[in-house]
Amino acid sequence: MAKLSQLRFEMPYQVDAPVLTDEASGIDRVRLCSRDPETVIRLLDTADERLLCAGVLLLHHQQGEQAEWIVRPGEWREWIETATWQDQSGDEVPDSLGPILAPFRRSAPLVTIASVTTERARYELLDIDGAGLGCVLDDRVTVRRAGLAVSRRRQVTVEPTDEMTSLQQAVVSDRLMDTGGRCAQTFGDPIDQLTEVLGICDIGEPGKTEELTTERFIGCRLTRCLRSVLRADLTRRSGLSDTGDALIAELRELQRVIDGMRPLLEPVWADELRWKAGRAIDRLAEGENDPHFEVLDMLSSGARAPRVQESGPVTAILTTEASVRFSDLLARLDALDITDDATWSDARAAVDAVGSVLELAEGRIGRTTSVERRLTKLGEILQPTLGEIPCPQPGQIAALDPLAAYELGRSYQAQLDSVSAPRERLLGELPRLRRKLKEQWIAPLESVVALESCDE
Repeated sequence: MAKLSQLRFEMPYQVDAPVLTDEASGIDRVRLCSRDPETVIRLLDTADERLLCAGVLLLHHQQGEQAEWIVRPGEWREWIETATWQDQSGDEVPDSLGPILAPFRRSAPLVTIASVTTERARYELLDIDGAGLGCVLDDRVTVRRAGLAVSRRRQVTVEPTDEMTSLQQAVVSDRLMDTGGRCAQTFGDPIDQLTEVLGICDIGEPGKTEELTTERFIGCRLTRCLRSVLRADLTRRSGLSDTGDALIAELRELQRVIDGMRPLLEPVWADELRWKAGRAIDRLAEGENDPHFEVLDMLSSGARAPRVQESGPVTAILTTEASVRFSDLLARLDALDITDDATWSDARAAVDAVGSVLELAEGRIGRTTSVERRLTKLGEILQPTLGEIPCPQPGQIAALDPLAAYELGRSYQAQLDSVSAPRERLLGELPRLRRKLKEQWIAPLESVVALESCDE
């Protein structure tokens, strides 16, 4: 006789026990075999759920006296393996997990934020001779969050033996369905049942044609920055990179993003984040281990609850800002003076300001590829023109002997020549460069600032 397959039923949590005995089919009695030790899976995280929002699950699984730690890394599989550690220290997280979790939890303590508990009773179906016909597993599954039950399920599995007939299996199935049961293909993993109820925070990337509010746009962009910094940090910790250069580069990119989002972000908050990113860059360069954790904290909170300066459709705001910055760039180019170092550094900063907002907009305010390329080229041309060259002071020259004073003068002149030549070349090409910039400027800027006012 072919072996019968298991049957699974989703049952009402509170239901009278179904009568599974049936004299006609030969099911004589039902016997309670055992009650298994309670299985508890706890989800640990910081109080503000930093791991969960990053898609990382840290779980403690206990059944009776046996316990283990489980890490599910989600999108971070390249750096963190899905792994299990036997629990040797009670509720203490294993030391080997510390470096892995550090970028996600930072300095915050871990607490139990949710749990799933399974209570299992085993029943045996017997015939009149006492032979086993099958086993019925009755699982009561409860998901709790902050100590409160948020989901209850009752899952019944019928495991037939070779002695069970098709008729007997049909009787058991009918009796369970008569008391409210519903056939199920599978019950799913308890951890999956836990995350279904909790949900994992995922701000997600917006569609190219989606009209975004300021809050949604900032949330998406800061989330991208957060993940980029985390990836660079995990690369450093995993040994894939021996230096923090990638992490420093991502922090510099974050500063550039903040510069582009100035018209959207609350000014004080943006200044603080940019300053903390700069301080972290300096400390990383000095060899400090984790000076960027404050930056990650601000990015995490800012992604979930953006600190906006102005609400509304982001396209209009970015279009306005791009136009204003472009007008300022044209004015800075017109103000270039071959002998005034400040005008050249101002022009270079203006190029970066326009480029950062165009890069941030990612094509939402028009076709910007060609103008971005021209701005990059202009930035490269401006770079050799920069440099504040201090003029030797009379007192400094008087303290030198004639030969040393002569060498100082030659050195000063050489420095002047090193920037004067590229400055002269750029001033000669400036009318053409300026005209090309205006010709290639993005189309949908009819509203905000009249670019021709720069010519007046």
